[in-house]
Amino acid sequence: MSSINLAGFIVYRISPRKPIEYLLLNNSYEHRTHWCPPKGKRNSNEDELKAAVRETFTQTELHSQDYVTDSAFRAELKYVDGIKPKQVVYFLARFVPSPTVTSHLCDSSGLKYQWCSLDQALEKVGFRSMQNILTQAEDYIEGIREEILTGNSKARWQNEGGDEKRTYRTDSKFGSEQNENGASTWRTVRDDAGGIEGRFKKMS
Repeated sequence: MSSINLAGFIVYRISPRKPIEYLLLNNSYEHRTHWCPPKGKRNSNEDELKAAVRETFTQTELHSQDYVTDSAFRAELKYVDGIKPKQVVYFLARFVPSPTVTSHLCDSSGLKYQWCSLDQALEKVGFRSMQNILTQAEDYIEGIREEILTGNSKARWQNEGGDEKRTYRTDSKFGSEQNENGASTWRTVRDDAGGIEGRFKKMS
């Protein structure tokens, strides 16, 4: 069975002397305890970034002018929803609302949102595969925090490739998650209920 492809953004905001915060959404009608970054199904004629932009606007009403994308960080998450295999691709999006653009997040259509520190986000998303991706995103952002805050990170943003690109992969079955630059490898396992069991082992 072919996978259902989805795309989204790990939307975050950053400021001096404060923790990085991540935007999480919750479908209060169907999954009251399940929180995740904005994501949605890709159309057949869309690339990953276009799908992420469309779905983020649909779910949050954030315009593309309200954030700066960083495609140098790319995370793949594979899992099974019922009997349907799904693959989600996440990019980073730094929240920087323009004063000339009216932006607002709204709780509507059963969706709720919340800005969370990493610790709060890890508790809310629940699944270890998503927790690991958020942790890797935090490490990546912290690595360029000074560049972001001083405005010297322009060359990294909207990078479509090159040496700076890093892809992280997670498989909900026995498999590996690896930074393409070879920095780390992780192994995850599924539990009997179909979720992600709370066991991660860093592999040498």
